[in-house]
Amino acid sequence: MSGIHCYLVAIKVVGATCQPMGPILVKAVIDFAKARAVARETGGDVPSIKKGFGMAFGLIGVVLLANVSQHQFFHKSIVTGVAARVALTACIYKRGVRLTGKERVTLTNSKILDFISTDVSRIDACSQPWTAPLQVTICLIILLTQLGPSALAGFSLIVFIFPIQERIIARHFKTRGKSMKFTDLRAKVLLVVLSSIRVVKYFCYEMPFLKRIYDIHDNEVRGIARSNTRSLLTSPWRSPSLFLHPRSHFLFQLLRQPMMCFPRSLSNIADARNALGRLKMRPSDLHFPHGLVYQCFIHGHSEDQYAIYYLRQCLTSIRS
Repeated sequence: MSGIHCYLVAIKVVGATCQPMGPILVKAVIDFAKARAVARETGGDVPSIKKGFGMAFGLIGVVLLANVSQHQFFHKSIVTGVAARVALTACIYKRGVRLTGKERVTLTNSKILDFISTDVSRIDACSQPWTAPLQVTICLIILLTQLGPSALAGFSLIVFIFPIQERIIARHFKTRGKSMKFTDLRAKVLLVVLSSIRVVKYFCYEMPFLKRIYDIHDNEVRGIARSNTRSLLTSPWRSPSLFLHPRSHFLFQLLRQPMMCFPRSLSNIADARNALGRLKMRPSDLHFPHGLVYQCFIHGHSEDQYAIYYLRQCLTSIRS
């Protein structure tokens, strides 16, 4: 997996470097054509056409290399995310089939299914938080060389948004965590209804359960709506051309992709962090003294027999 990560870093650096070169070469080709036309009109030395062909073919090569690198990066990052999801799903399944009776009280089947279907699916986007600043840095260096210090006037507004963006992501994380409680409760109620469908149909409990599920779903949707509303507040990042109008306007279009991916990746990180926190909440329900653990290990007791043995030892100590 480390080799894949190094490959991702290499192709992302190549793609982030080649992509800003396209507009620069376009500008160079235009300047070359103007210089050649002026030289013909004034009767001066006409620049060699070989230079123009070289820049044109270089432009094609840079565009192709940038596109191939970007596609390879997204492909490999998606493959890495899917591999992480598969590994987590396998670990959850292996742990789920080995739960003791005491652990199944806390980790029910609905919660395990909710882990696999909801939480694991959010752990697949972790590359943009470090790739977007890399591309923004390269674009800023090129803008400074092309426009001078005046490029900082437009870029300073984006830097000013960073504290606001941090607050929005923090609130998004809290709102998403609150809505996940209703998701777990809805999955639990649905599992109860489906597992005891005969009792529900026999005693006509359809409407009470249906009302209960609708109420839980409404609370869940409200939390998701508030979370998405806060996520949409990052829309100015996605359209920097609305407020940036320098003389070389097309250079600022290079910031569109990283500014569009960076807020989305921050929202995905908030969801993934919440999901990882929920997946780590696997309680070790049995905390026993070290001496009893050693005795039970020597006598070859299983986990359930270990719990019974511990309860008997506690009752004996209380009676004495």
